[in-house]
Amino acid sequence: MSDARPRVTVAGYLSLDTIVCPYGTFEDVPGGALYAALGARAAGARVRLRASVCEDFPALWLDALATVGIDLEGLESAPGATRRARLEDREATHAQATRRASPHHEDPEWWARTRALAPAPCRAPADVVVITAMPADCLVRHAEAAHSLGARVVADTSEAYARLEAEALLAALPRLDLFAPSREEVHLLLPGLDDEAARHALDARCPQIVHKRGPDGMWWSTAGLPVYHEPSHAREIADSTGAGDAAVGALAAGLARDLPVTDLLREASAIAACAAGMVGPLGLGLDLERSRGPEPGPRAQGSAKPATRASR
Repeated sequence: MSDARPRVTVAGYLSLDTIVCPYGTFEDVPGGALYAALGARAAGARVRLRASVCEDFPALWLDALATVGIDLEGLESAPGATRRARLEDREATHAQATRRASPHHEDPEWWARTRALAPAPCRAPADVVVITAMPADCLVRHAEAAHSLGARVVADTSEAYARLEAEALLAALPRLDLFAPSREEVHLLLPGLDDEAARHALDARCPQIVHKRGPDGMWWSTAGLPVYHEPSHAREIADSTGAGDAAVGALAAGLARDLPVTDLLREASAIAACAAGMVGPLGLGLDLERSRGPEPGPRAQGSAKPATRASR
């Protein structure tokens, strides 16, 4: 029997993250574009991951992705070390994440690996291509390749690129079908504008916008049409890492399934909440505990207890 689920390709980077949150410090947590891939999977899509993979990225974690149904045929081997990120949100509470610090954005080695590990554009058929945070020129290449395949394009960015490449990213927005930035990224792209003024400015550049406003939820807008708002579904926050990426993957899957906007936003917010409820990608169904074997997995400093759901 053929698989009727829509096809979503997620393009981006794999990373090994150090996550600092109120529940401890967790090292070598698998991260990057896999959050968007897992979010699209949770929203009912067949998902292919397009990224460069280095030898130091644990094969057991790739096996875990394959076990939950992520197609890894789009991975390409690359020399050198995986990108390393440090994500700090020490003041997060059960109810709300705070402003996360990303000191790796100041590391020249992180930028060097960003250029070295940029994934090649997707060439496999897809209904929607998700372009996770990457330099503006890479985003343009991926968008052009996706449209040449007849796929719709969903993208977000990060504070690193929004800070350094605001004009180039804004110029690329007409090539997208949906752009889903965070509040912090929008403020860097359009400094001096409040949320509503920024939304109108983005509406003029991209057919569809989802403005991710953290605890205030998500706002969908299309120029000249009603604005839709979905409150945040997060009730228990362990770690905000990857929640926005998971939401973007879910949005792409919802577009591919032609869901009504209200249903699409509700599903994306619920999936983002699942991601935030546990440290790393555990809340999205990536069972690292079964995959760890003799290799080191995410761990809390000073404790033998692995990353788990936050306790009240």
